[in-house]
Amino acid sequence: MCATTESVDRTLQRCLDIEDVPTVVKSSPDEEECERIYTTTTSRQPCGRYKIHLPFKPNPPVLGDSRDQAAQRLFQLEKRLEKSPELRNEYNEAMREYLRTGHMRKVDPTLTDSQASYYIPHQAVIRPESSTTKMRIVFDASAKTSSGRSLNDNLLCGPKLQQDLPIIVLRFHLHAIVFTSDVKQMFRQIVVTEPHRPYQRLLY
Repeated sequence: MCATTESVDRTLQRCLDIEDVPTVVKSSPDEEECERIYTTTTSRQPCGRYKIHLPFKPNPPVLGDSRDQAAQRLFQLEKRLEKSPELRNEYNEAMREYLRTGHMRKVDPTLTDSQASYYIPHQAVIRPESSTTKMRIVFDASAKTSSGRSLNDNLLCGPKLQQDLPIIVLRFHLHAIVFTSDVKQMFRQIVVTEPHRPYQRLLY
């Protein structure tokens, strides 16, 4: 039998200190290329918003027709919204908000689909347990085009920068008082450069 006067918090902290040994993780060539793209192309606008290129793989995007599938998914969405006027109103208002905030804009009607582009299907995801946003719009950039490849298939993935969630949660519990915050519409504040905007079109 053994006893200790050390607090549980202190014991846990020592365990974390032991486990948190700095390790050098070598990035893959794709991860390094993705980081290079962001480092060399990201700029900050006078309003404070960042503008970026999409991190396309070195070869040109291999994308077929995506408009037909996006139109079919939109038709399915409309049938679902017809069954729930309340959901339909929420969805329409969410789309109007995208336009009002400048996070989305109408495509110039003089532009044609002859240029490289990708139409992203979208749908409503309902979260009744959420205290803030019960309905949100989800965009499916993994939807395959007629070539069998999606937009996501043509984009690089960068290295993982954040720590594992269990470590974050454990450290969160080490303190008597903690603060948490949320950046509203954080990812929507990032602007995509003009040449890459055709790859983020949608039908509605």
